[in-house]
Amino acid sequence: LIREGEEELDSALGLYWQPVQLAPQEVKIIRTMYGLGGISLAYEGLLLGLSAPLTQRYKPKGMNAFTVMGYVENVSPIPVRLEKVELGLPTGLTLLEGESEATLEEVLSPRAFRQFFWRVALGLSRGLGDVYKRQALDGADFGEKELLFLVHSAEYGVSRLKRAIALLSPPLLKAQLEFPQELTVENGELKGNPFRVRVHISNPESSVVSGLKFSLQLPEGMIVPPPEKQEKFLPFLDTGEIREIYWVVKTSAGLGDASGKVVVDSPEIETMVLPFTIFVPSLPARVLISPALRKGYVGEYLFVDVQGEQLKNLSTVRLTLSYDPFLLKLIRVEPGTISYREGYRLGGFAQKQGKISIQFHLSPEAFLRPVETLLRLHFRLLAPGSAKINVEEYEVLTPSGQGNISVMHGSVEIRGEEGG
Repeated sequence: LIREGEEELDSALGLYWQPVQLAPQEVKIIRTMYGLGGISLAYEGLLLGLSAPLTQRYKPKGMNAFTVMGYVENVSPIPVRLEKVELGLPTGLTLLEGESEATLEEVLSPRAFRQFFWRVALGLSRGLGDVYKRQALDGADFGEKELLFLVHSAEYGVSRLKRAIALLSPPLLKAQLEFPQELTVENGELKGNPFRVRVHISNPESSVVSGLKFSLQLPEGMIVPPPEKQEKFLPFLDTGEIREIYWVVKTSAGLGDASGKVVVDSPEIETMVLPFTIFVPSLPARVLISPALRKGYVGEYLFVDVQGEQLKNLSTVRLTLSYDPFLLKLIRVEPGTISYREGYRLGGFAQKQGKISIQFHLSPEAFLRPVETLLRLHFRLLAPGSAKINVEEYEVLTPSGQGNISVMHGSVEIRGEEGG
């Protein structure tokens, strides 16, 4: 049939059943196939029809099989004896199910018809089992092709029908990766951290691409903070459409040239791998009082941490801390997280009114986190005022000699007794 207002032939489906009586527990099965593609018709004594897609695009990782249906109707007033039917496939198509040449001994009465079905795949098969196991075929030959349907009968000889089919190669998407080439250090911190990794992807092809998956693979020391995931999905990419997919990435310092990649995949495209390398510098070693400012009332108890950052390249650290003993009373000193690390050795500890001294050593194999607590100082607040906690003296050594370190002091603001 031809739809109203259109010019191309199309197929239609009408369903009609003769009324029947079903006995108890009786089952009647009716099978209907539809949506097989467009249809081509020819009249050569017999009415022939061939249904198949006009286009079939190769899927590198998907199933490339489709159904071809042949239709024969006797439109003559006399019976016709069918002898043989054939399906001719062009280069690039492989027959998976059905016979390419089938011998028949069948008489079609006037207005009677017969249907034939074949399962065809795009590519060259190594065997039916292998095709379904791999779900992809090799050796596809792309371009404009023709299917040939031949029907041999005693009355009309060979009746033939051709149907064009375009075998299309996988879509070639365009993708561009955007990322910072390097990070820098500013005020003792990594500038631009966290940062974004972006993929700009476009579809210049004439068909929609569906089921796109974007996988971000990061080097050790880089993470995608929760709840964001390293895998993202795009249901479809329309013809001419440009989309952006991005991740927010947080990195540790001192990675140097850190390499990762974004993998773009879909059953309909060849896998795309987009590599990237970002230079991540080391941060300078630093000792600081954390938090830098605490507030409280006379009589309260509180603690501050003495923290060390980026200490892994040091071998010896000597520190002297000072505080105001008229405003703060040191109650207790607790060892920090660094004391539990393998490769850490305490070299000395001393305290007297207003001062605390510590010395420790680190082996080259010491495993330290970027930030470690060296000491936790517990104080009782004695009188109102601003009590400074300073890193008064410090010295660091590396395996090769004198090292560098920066310090940040802290303070406690003490108010009169609460409610007073």
